[in-house]
Amino acid sequence: MKRIFFWSLLVAIAVVSCKPDDPNDVGTDLGYDYYPYQRIGSKWIYAVDSLVYDDNSGSTQVDTFRYQYMEEVGSEFTDDAGITNYQILRYYKFADSLPWVQVNAAVSQRNSLRAERVDENVRTVKLVFPPTEGKRWNGNMFNANSPLTYRIQWYEQPYYLYDQTIYVEQIKENNFIDTINRYEVYARNIGLVWFFSDSINTQETGSRGYRFTYRLMTHIP
Repeated sequence: MKRIFFWSLLVAIAVVSCKPDDPNDVGTDLGYDYYPYQRIGSKWIYAVDSLVYDDNSGSTQVDTFRYQYMEEVGSEFTDDAGITNYQILRYYKFADSLPWVQVNAAVSQRNSLRAERVDENVRTVKLVFPPTEGKRWNGNMFNANSPLTYRIQWYEQPYYLYDQTIYVEQIKENNFIDTINRYEVYARNIGLVWFFSDSINTQETGSRGYRFTYRLMTHIP
């Protein structure tokens, strides 16, 4: 259980911070503000709901836990390509009255073509620009993992409390043994507002997997 909890923290997704938009692009919407520029000290606080399915007896048993997860822009540096990168500090706590506990930091950047994030030394491509409905790319193009096709399922559509969002489908696999889904939703001028991931084994015996969501509660630009 402890291993699944910390794994879920590491796959959270992320909010990318980057250089300000090119002033020459005024009047041309390239979708950069779905991964907007943020100052050092910007924060995103998420409510996390996690369900762990562990069924070795043939009857569903569910372990549920909830906590808060926070990302904060900590510092910035320029890489060898001249692109500004941001250190993303990450924290969690199980109750409002408890202090934040820090976990490993991530790194994010946005260039003119892509929004990228590095978690545990693995770089993934979160978004591509300009975003359009149905657009596809390999989210693992800069790491050694197997290719994984990300797809923009919708662009500039309302979702939950947000008028304009991008829905990025990362995994969708449903068969007679497994149900695996993962997606992220980004809101204009905010960044990541929703993350969903599940992996459910539908066989009668054995470990049945997990399901968890991250929902943005507070954004401090």
